[in-house]
Amino acid sequence: QFLARVGGSSNAYTDSERTVYHFTCPQDSLRAALDIFAQFFISPLLHEEAGTRELKSIEEEFALRQNDDDCRLLELWRHTSRRGTPFSRFTCGNLSTLGGGLKNNDVFKNLREFHDKYYVGSNMRLVVQGVDSVDSLQAMVTELFRHVQGSPDVDTTPNFAKMGVPWRIGDPDTARKLENEGRVWREITRHDSSRDQLDVISPGVDGACLGCIF
Repeated sequence: QFLARVGGSSNAYTDSERTVYHFTCPQDSLRAALDIFAQFFISPLLHEEAGTRELKSIEEEFALRQNDDDCRLLELWRHTSRRGTPFSRFTCGNLSTLGGGLKNNDVFKNLREFHDKYYVGSNMRLVVQGVDSVDSLQAMVTELFRHVQGSPDVDTTPNFAKMGVPWRIGDPDTARKLENEGRVWREITRHDSSRDQLDVISPGVDGACLGCIF
């Protein structure tokens, strides 16, 4: 409501390894917006009725994705990835995965426990962009976010590096034979700039990006 009133916007998304919350607002509303934003992590309301609406929105998004070919391809990549890695998990939950078989009270009890365990300073990063000096922005952030829960005695930060690469790495000769037969594929997108070049290899048959089972 505040952001809408001042002409700002907000959104959020979750990918394989992180959840990102972001907003924009006019410069003269930055402090007030940051103050509200900080409370999301310090003392979120987590009202059951709001959570129920969000579950319904997630179910609707899940239904829309079922007929999207890009989403289907992504799920195929995930299905062929190694079990136990973040990439192997589903990309979009639904009512069944998020609350199936649980009473509302249990769903939100689990949500609160998740927040208390993982929403701690060591697991989060904050980026603020504004016209003020870095010192001024830092002072404002330090004041507004000083009550964010500190790091617990037990480290709850997931260590993705220890999980290894998402795709199975098989014999290169066999993989290339399958590629030549059209049973697996490799996509390379080249991004050219004045400073460097970067080859982005989609799941295929090169090293860690092997996206097939054999």
